[in-house]
Amino acid sequence: MALPPPQLPNIQAMVAAFDTLSQETALLPNANAFNIGAQLAAIQASLANLTTTVTNNQTSLNNLTTTVQNLSTTVNNNHTHVTGRLDAIDDRLDAIDDRLNAIEGDLRLHPMRLMNAVAAHDKPLRGPDFAVLSNPNPSTRDKLLAFTVNECNASAVNLGLSAFHPTATVDERRRQIARFLGVAY
Repeated sequence: MALPPPQLPNIQAMVAAFDTLSQETALLPNANAFNIGAQLAAIQASLANLTTTVTNNQTSLNNLTTTVQNLSTTVNNNHTHVTGRLDAIDDRLDAIDDRLNAIEGDLRLHPMRLMNAVAAHDKPLRGPDFAVLSNPNPSTRDKLLAFTVNECNASAVNLGLSAFHPTATVDERRRQIARFLGVAY
């Protein structure tokens, strides 16, 4: 944010005015009695010092304004950098959270898969809720091996599996269901 330059009095014009006043008062008849010339010279010296001080202050103010502008730019750049880093971290945390959710979902299915993996070919298969599977799902491994394309599609929808590729064979569909249930295929 740029600061407007301060409005300074015209010190040089004031010094010139005091010079003129000094010369004119020297012409007055009793001017020397009051020592006006010496007093005006002292005022001129004070004004010259004031001019130097004001000039130095103006330079300091300009330097300070530049420093504040540089600091503002640095703060804005740092904010942009930190915001970008935080966004990247947030994206990574979202990806980690998604991965953890997938792992957790997979781990919840392990007990079902273990039960189905040790079940005999003609014994009931269990679902994610550990209940015995019923229609439209295969109730045993042997029944899964006999499933048609339509039965595979209905079972996949019921089990919440992703849709089969349109060109997937019946064997590929059975294999995907078997993999989900933990059944050896």
